[in-house]
Amino acid sequence: MFPNDKVKGLVGSKVQIEMKGEKSTLEGILEIADEYLNLHLMNTTEIVDGKKVRALGSVLVRGNNIILVNPVNE
Repeated sequence: MFPNDKVKGLVGSKVQIEMKGEKSTLEGILEIADEYLNLHLMNTTEIVDGKKVRALGSVLVRGNNIILVNPVNE
């Protein structure tokens, strides 16, 4: 299975995103993932050192900035 198929399977689920050069992670509901792994998240929250810092709402993350996409078990 290719990574983009795996990520597209997470659409509608809550995920955490780790990005290059960032100390924070983003957590939100994955709305759309395209073939370049650009991701659109809704109800997004920024997390620093395990603490929710601020609500960001709707966020678009460019695929080449993503290191890791993790599903969140609730």
